[in-house]
Amino acid sequence: MLHHNPFLRYMRPGTDHTNPFTGPLADAIQYDYINCHLVQERVNAHGSEILPTYECAASYLVDHLQPFLQERSVVLDLGSGTGIASRMLARVHRGKILGVEQAPAMIEVAQYKFHKSNASEFENKVKELFGGALPERLENYWQEVRAETRSAPIEFIPGDMRNCFLQVSGAYDAAIANHSLHWLRDDWPVFFHNLAAILKKGAPLVWNTASDFVDSAKFPSADYSWRYGTFMERVAEKLLQRGFSVNDWNAIRIPAKTEDEVRQIVEDNGFSCAIQEPILMPKDMRYIIGFYLPLHIAGLLVKKQEIDTIDKLSREITAELVRERSDIFADLEHRFDVNPVFVCLRK
Repeated sequence: MLHHNPFLRYMRPGTDHTNPFTGPLADAIQYDYINCHLVQERVNAHGSEILPTYECAASYLVDHLQPFLQERSVVLDLGSGTGIASRMLARVHRGKILGVEQAPAMIEVAQYKFHKSNASEFENKVKELFGGALPERLENYWQEVRAETRSAPIEFIPGDMRNCFLQVSGAYDAAIANHSLHWLRDDWPVFFHNLAAILKKGAPLVWNTASDFVDSAKFPSADYSWRYGTFMERVAEKLLQRGFSVNDWNAIRIPAKTEDEVRQIVEDNGFSCAIQEPILMPKDMRYIIGFYLPLHIAGLLVKKQEIDTIDKLSREITAELVRERSDIFADLEHRFDVNPVFVCLRK
């Protein structure tokens, strides 16, 4: 999985922290490839379901959005990517969904998943990228989604969320944004101002982010995130012992804003913040070691290293720590991603 992980580009010091999946088709496919490998259990009143990680996050947004929806509500999916939030929304909503996404490759994948393009042509393009065959788990994931979405009333259009009012017209009933708004960073004021112009009065925008962008008052990143656990501290020590120059392990991806700061931006630009509710997303230790640890090492290393080197360091250091410290996995608090969730109502 490591070689299919564009997040490694994002984590390297000195790089521009923009969305690493907005490039060619291979990047958009890798997004779904990662998503379907990192599964989460979603427990609710009706039981539990194993979902890909981004669908799991989107499902919480849909829970918050659903009480606002009417049969004919038209919902914007902002930064719709490969249609992940649209999929979860289409499970409960029969009205129109309009996905707004700036990356053409993301839209291409979404159109395939929602039966909006020639399936054979798309699958042949993907097979070429993967050397002649689709990875089994990715193929199974796509077929599962396509089985759900055959009749979903959805359209995907190109557009920049900062100026989405230029691409869409009319008064919309609701909007959802699943792990997309944090890429706007300093453009939040203009985004909320422009979005307020096209939503009906009282219409909700339900969105989430990650704790390395917005810190949660209820579940502070330093107390809950896997990035700040004992295991990651020991990894930094091991890198120093091997002679690498290392960034401060406790200062990587410090949240840029607090929930209160976000709330103020929202309320200054056409919305009231009805709910601020963080969600703890448990992370299996296998995924932390196999997926997140290489990202963490890439961020720790002052000097850029090749992916194969990072992969090797990740495996060797984990093995050493397991041999040397029987308590290396004893830190049970730092096993989460924290996802702040906001329900904002158009004034």
